[in-house]
Amino acid sequence: MNKIRILLAEDERDLAGILRDTLVTLDFAVTLAHDGAAALEAYAAERPDLLVTDVMMPVMDGFSLIQKLRQEDARLPIIVLTARTDTDDVVHGLQLGANDYLRKPFSMRELVARIQALLRQFPPHPERENGAGAEAAHKGTMVEMVEQESQSEPTEKARRGLSCGATTLYPSRALLQTADGTEQPLTQREAEILRRLFAHPNEIVERHGLLLDLWGSDTAYNARSLHVFVSRLRTKLASDALLSLRNVHGQGYRLVVEEN
Repeated sequence: MNKIRILLAEDERDLAGILRDTLVTLDFAVTLAHDGAAALEAYAAERPDLLVTDVMMPVMDGFSLIQKLRQEDARLPIIVLTARTDTDDVVHGLQLGANDYLRKPFSMRELVARIQALLRQFPPHPERENGAGAEAAHKGTMVEMVEQESQSEPTEKARRGLSCGATTLYPSRALLQTADGTEQPLTQREAEILRRLFAHPNEIVERHGLLLDLWGSDTAYNARSLHVFVSRLRTKLASDALLSLRNVHGQGYRLVVEEN
């Protein structure tokens, strides 16, 4: 059975990575664009089954993207994500052709439920299944479209890792490397959790902040999910005797780094 193809347009890279990672885990095929113009190109190449788009993006904003897409596709289900609270913005997005609206911060469960509801209302048409992009999506490939203004090589900052103990984290590559060169791949969300811990060794990283930054809300469901991720990360760090990822009751987590 072919995977449902979702086009995600979001310029906040941390949030975009989390959304993509979660949706791929749920067996969606995700194409990620970091601006509206890149999303428009991705739409032409991929013919996705659903669009999730932010409003405030470089090059082309979400409203302009919706307006252009609706000129050639009246059926594509569209969900708008935004930090704006003005009712006029919500009305404007819906008038342009969006099907649903979700304000940030939001629960991933709610976003997934809204996606599933729209897909029941607008099931994918067979004619969307065409082209090289669609074939890649059927195989679960994650295609990332970068914004038009920054198609250069990775910056030095992106290539650098964060080191604690005998372990180095490469957040942009979602990779852990031990002293002997062994590499462990991470999910995007695991990398984001570790990035915050590695950036503040021996300090408390608050649970509340992690939940708001990475999940969008601090519900009990999301807190349990964070606990599962931290447990997995402890296992991945276990080979480094200099590192210990500890719970701080009622506060959060601390990455304790022993002196060598």
